[in-house]
Amino acid sequence: DPGEVMQRLLWVMEGAKLSPADIGTTAPAMRAALVTDYRAYIALYRGTIARGEASVSDGSGAIISAVRDAKQVWGITQDQLGLTAEERKLLAER
Repeated sequence: DPGEVMQRLLWVMEGAKLSPADIGTTAPAMRAALVTDYRAYIALYRGTIARGEASVSDGSGAIISAVRDAKQVWGITQDQLGLTAEERKLLAER
């Protein structure tokens, strides 16, 4: 469930009493966990698109939002998220 994955991200930050800046500079293991969670979130949306449970537009929009959030809030790059060529193209277009 994509909402569950995003909730995990919030719990990690809240439970550890860390700000995004803390994650980026003082907690490499926590940062690695966030990358893993974002990758899982993106994979979930890829699956919902593939199964027809989400439209390409809605699913791609969720992926793009997650990628932008990862970059803006946590400084996680597209390369770290393992995006497909098609996802990279969509990001460049939007």
